[in-house]
Amino acid sequence: LRGFLISNIFDKDCYISKFFNDNYNEFKASTYIIETGGKSIVYFTFGKSYDNRGYDIKASHMNRECGIKILQFTKEITSIENPDQVDLAVREDTNLAELIDELGGTTYDTYGWQIKVPNLKLYLETIKPILENRIHNSNFQGLTQDLRISNYKTTFILSFNNGQISSIKIEKGYLKEESCDLKIPGSFLFKLILGDRSFEEINYIIKDAKIKHESREIINVLFPKENSYPDTYY
Repeated sequence: LRGFLISNIFDKDCYISKFFNDNYNEFKASTYIIETGGKSIVYFTFGKSYDNRGYDIKASHMNRECGIKILQFTKEITSIENPDQVDLAVREDTNLAELIDELGGTTYDTYGWQIKVPNLKLYLETIKPILENRIHNSNFQGLTQDLRISNYKTTFILSFNNGQISSIKIEKGYLKEESCDLKIPGSFLFKLILGDRSFEEINYIIKDAKIKHESREIINVLFPKENSYPDTYY
């Protein structure tokens, strides 16, 4: 492929970690830019995997030509250690992973993960701008009401004022069913909050999952089911 330039514009010690936070560095890597015609078109990070047995690549969206160039670049670097095989850690949902599969790459078995939220109030406060934006882009602009969400042990009260969350409070203890807009027992609540399952899917398994009819659409707006791509160094 001609007309492509791959350059490392950072010092190797100036590494943006996989979570873009130095507190979560699990390995060292370098960030590269692919340019063509003097224009940056793709970036990717390249470095040893957590166990030093392979290489971890994280890349932005790319076309086929850039993907091939990255793999050529990778082969040049890794061929010194093993000219016949290279192990790559690449997210399955990326263009690069699709290209590797198309070219005959073999996929290792993957893991399933259980995600828990140790402090749900703090989590809701952290994603408050996201929740407010979802309300703003829905039929509930200007929403003013308290929304009560319970895991049967603790109730989380989201107070909306003109579409903004003015406060998030908690109440301990079991509350009557009619007092809550949404009740899902235990960690099953996380599945809804994190977008892993819809309320209907959870209710099919857990009949103690309850929702007020008049609150159903608001809950669907705030916590829609979406594909998730959790990342891990393991």
